[in-house]
Amino acid sequence: MEAPIEDFNLVGDWDKPASFDQAADRHLLTNPKSQAKIVHKWAKIIVPFNLNFVNSAGAENFMEEGEVNRDWLAKNLPDVLPQLKIRDDAVNIIFTNNTGAERVPMTAWIMAHRFGHALQRYGKNQYFRDFRDHIGRGIETILQRGYRVGKPDSYLSANPKVKKFEAAQIALLTAIGTFKSARDNAIRDDTEFCFELLAQYMLTGTIKFNPIPSVLDCRGARSTKQLQIDPQSMDAANESLAHLAHGAAALCGKILHSAVGRIYVM
Repeated sequence: MEAPIEDFNLVGDWDKPASFDQAADRHLLTNPKSQAKIVHKWAKIIVPFNLNFVNSAGAENFMEEGEVNRDWLAKNLPDVLPQLKIRDDAVNIIFTNNTGAERVPMTAWIMAHRFGHALQRYGKNQYFRDFRDHIGRGIETILQRGYRVGKPDSYLSANPKVKKFEAAQIALLTAIGTFKSARDNAIRDDTEFCFELLAQYMLTGTIKFNPIPSVLDCRGARSTKQLQIDPQSMDAANESLAHLAHGAAALCGKILHSAVGRIYVM
């Protein structure tokens, strides 16, 4: 198996439910054709990965643990530790389950998305924090200069400006996103948007945005259903978006390089 997936390692008995309780997930992960598809989808990732999938009773107790070390594995997953593939020259991920807010198949995209969850757990990865801040500042600037929606100083729930800003933010993220969750209008918040961007970068090698929309449909805003961009600001907004994409891609590269040699439990 060629890089970037150095190992696709199945640990445990995959003929019966355990930490992976859904038959569809077990079938997908054990099917050679599905494995080959995942490997192909991850072919553009710039660093090598070891993917470990553990189907073992009790492993489901460790969900979204984020970054751990070998001592943690010895204490919490001692029975499966000898079977895990851990290397210092690769990013090591241990998937103990496929549990999330919504039931979705364990696809190549979902694996990359969940890797983002592991990175941001407890804020350990500085580059991921920088990545989130970069996206947040860029979107805030476009909303303020183009749509005249400022970020509120106070985030008290009674502040109507909070609802307006959050609705405009989600509307803009949904409009510029080029991945399925954006097309399906399923972006919940800016953090999930960042996970999706990282997955896009991992699988395609780039960050791609749709052009800035002239009108934002902000159905969650209390006072304004639609926001129209100042026509004189459109070119500047799209230029800002291009810079945002370029900077986001550079930070995604740093995120991946910084994860080499580390161990993540999801």
